Amino acid sequence: MASKSTKGEILAKFFDDGEYTALFADGAVSAASGYAAGQQAYAVFQNGEAVSVKDVEKNIKVLELAAQTGCPVVTFYDSVGAKLAEGLDVLNASAKLNATIAKVSGVVPQVAVVLGVCGGTSALSAANADVCIMAEGAELFFTAPFTAAAKGDKVADAGSAAAAAKAGVAAIVAKENPADLDALMECKYDGTDLTVTQQQQEMVLVIGGASNEEAEAAAPSTLSVDDMAVLSIDRALEDGLRIKDAIAQVVQEHPLADGSLANRKQVYAAVLKIKG
Repeated sequence: MASKSTKGEILAKFFDDGEYTALFADGAVSAASGYAAGQQAYAVFQNGEAVSVKDVEKNIKVLELAAQTGCPVVTFYDSVGAKLAEGLDVLNASAKLNATIAKVSGVVPQVAVVLGVCGGTSALSAANADVCIMAEGAELFFTAPFTAAAKGDKVADAGSAAAAAKAGVAAIVAKENPADLDALMECKYDGTDLTVTQQQQEMVLVIGGASNEEAEAAAPSTLSVDDMAVLSIDRALEDGLRIKDAIAQVVQEHPLADGSLANRKQVYAAVLKIKG
């Protein structure tokens, strides 16, 4: 289900005081920079149309800028796919985009927000982000579910946010229709009044450099995964590690009660919930 919220509405909700600077304004993909929770950040927005080579190149440019400045990147996904008329050219561009995502992974925080349809290589890009957040009515799939169904391979809830969460791809699912902006902005997660975009701001703030005291004061103490999130933040700040590397160390060093290792994306989600 495609989101009916406009770019201006979503970016105004995401950036502090609704103020931002447009970097790329035309086409299926646009981008902007501004401050979210006081931290400078980039936002990339898909408007629901098919993306072209030029659109994909905008994504790449923003990631390159982020790598130079150290600013987080939040991408809002909603697209019917690539322009078929551009054939292999757009596929090659998408491959370069995913290569760039991998290259800057651990250099700058990357957050994916799936508001509508996110399929094919876009789904791969979203899944490769540090944290993926989906609206409940959004769709994420590599192979379209209806294609598999036509062949008789039917999987319950294929492509849904629930399936993505079960697979460990979506760390958070907003339980409202993404087409209803007001409802989405009032959604609740684990009983905490946080909007999807405010959750992004929390992620940007904590990974961008919240102090140890702030993290410790706000971190929950009842869940072992939450404890791992606090420890990961402390280690990253004290030892100068990238947050991904700190989480990887903590997960390896502190198995869960049953002896298994925590899902790293679950720890990212716990980091996201910590208020700076």
